[in-house]
Amino acid sequence: MTHLARSVGTQSRDVPVRLRGVDGLADVSIDLLEHDRRAAVGAAGRPLGGVWVLDALLTLPEQVSVPVDHVDPAILAQVTKSPHALAYPVSDAVCRVGRPAATARLVSIPTDNWRRGVQQAHRLAPYCARRIILATEPRRLGLMLLEASYWGIGVMIQDGRAEREVLAPAAFIPTRYTGAAWSFDEILYSQVCRERDLARERSYRAQR
Repeated sequence: MTHLARSVGTQSRDVPVRLRGVDGLADVSIDLLEHDRRAAVGAAGRPLGGVWVLDALLTLPEQVSVPVDHVDPAILAQVTKSPHALAYPVSDAVCRVGRPAATARLVSIPTDNWRRGVQQAHRLAPYCARRIILATEPRRLGLMLLEASYWGIGVMIQDGRAEREVLAPAAFIPTRYTGAAWSFDEILYSQVCRERDLARERSYRAQR
């Protein structure tokens, strides 16, 4: 997603989240420029819209004026009438400004049952890298690693204060960015805003 390369970002680690019915801890990249843009229109911490709206946005290139007669009227109505200022008219064209404000780098799922943890992590396969966290090493460690590696799920064992990564999560490389994936990131963004003070994180980042 090239928009992240042009953003001013920060990282939030171990943010408690609930995504697709799964409780976990997310490592998140925050696009502070997009967060500030939303704050300016009263939409900080609020999802941009449903999958249909986000699919409509993705038909338009970011920060590029597109002649309105080249845009489906239904899509034009969705992106220009939104209260979140997703796109704005430029003469006889429309320009998209809305973009994802958060992206999950990794979601870790604490669990006391590795099979259940793998099943929960698999629900998030279309959206991010995943890992399960166990308090103790299971008796059938080899079987667990075989199944987790098959699904690309990392495994960490926390024994007291010690942490051991026994299996690294597979890199998440989506073939394309969809409205469903963006919707996932919007849910993530709203939860991060409830858990973290992004203004404080921006100030801390500027002082470093």
